[in-house]
Amino acid sequence: MLFFTAMPRFNNYISSCTVFVFLIMGVEITGQNIGNEVPGNSEIMLILEKKCNDCHAKEKRKYVFTPENLNGFAGKINKEVFIKKRMPKGNETKLSEAEWIRLKKWVDSVLVKKNK
Repeated sequence: MLFFTAMPRFNNYISSCTVFVFLIMGVEITGQNIGNEVPGNSEIMLILEKKCNDCHAKEKRKYVFTPENLNGFAGKINKEVFIKKRMPKGNETKLSEAEWIRLKKWVDSVLVKKNK
């Protein structure tokens, strides 16, 4: 351990490499698996309830997400979250890296199905 503390740049390099390896393997540091499987609508609803629906219910009621309308909003979610990067607004509702990845995989899968 003395070797690593005496070389802070090397220690930071090792830490960066470790984080990179965890992300490449599909494992977030919190232990949550973010593998290749596409999340289901119930998992996506949890994210949207937590990050979107509170604000939408107050300001844009026609954009409140429900299990019934969720797939219909995939294109709009893609545009606002991933292309324009306008949503979600504010630091309190910012998507975690794992949520961002899960939502992106879900959006992509829904849009591919719609385009078939």
